[in-house]
Amino acid sequence: MIRRFEFDLSQERRDYEVKVQTKNLYVERCDGEVYIKINDHLNDRLLLKPDMKLNTQYLIDKIYISNTSSTGSLVLIAYDKMEIKT
Repeated sequence: MIRRFEFDLSQERRDYEVKVQTKNLYVERCDGEVYIKINDHLNDRLLLKPDMKLNTQYLIDKIYISNTSSTGSLVLIAYDKMEIKT
């Protein structure tokens, strides 16, 4: 199953919660400075970069997105048991 999440970066976000339910995330597009925290808003933040893959041994239930207002968009792909080719 593949799920696609798209966000307009013109809107500023602070720990915006998104339910993803996956072990694998792929950053298809990231036009600005965007950070996520995995599973808990108190966890350390991770800077996203285009074409970045996150493959974990544990379930990513939620991510928390933070970004300043900028142009462009963020596109994340949550996928299970398949390879995303870049």
